[in-house]
Amino acid sequence: MTTLTIMQARNGFADALNRVCYGGERILIARRGKPIAALVELPGAAQTTDIPELSWVRIVGKPAFPMEGGRTIAILRADSIGVTEPPEETMLY
Repeated sequence: MTTLTIMQARNGFADALNRVCYGGERILIARRGKPIAALVELPGAAQTTDIPELSWVRIVGKPAFPMEGGRTIAILRADSIGVTEPPEETMLY
């Protein structure tokens, strides 16, 4: 598994996403040598191509908090993704 520093991830974010989406890699992002986040492929990502840009989406899944390198990493494993209506009280920025 590839590990990137926060600076490497920021400077090469598009490349990192391509490696995950098209290369099937998992990439850890580390701060001071300790993993704090992970980039992983979204299951069913090919199904999201029919969602128009700037849509509200509902993601149903289960959070996972695996330990890697002595640190807890938060990951959402999505079971489904779909277009939905905006909530009644919405703040747009």
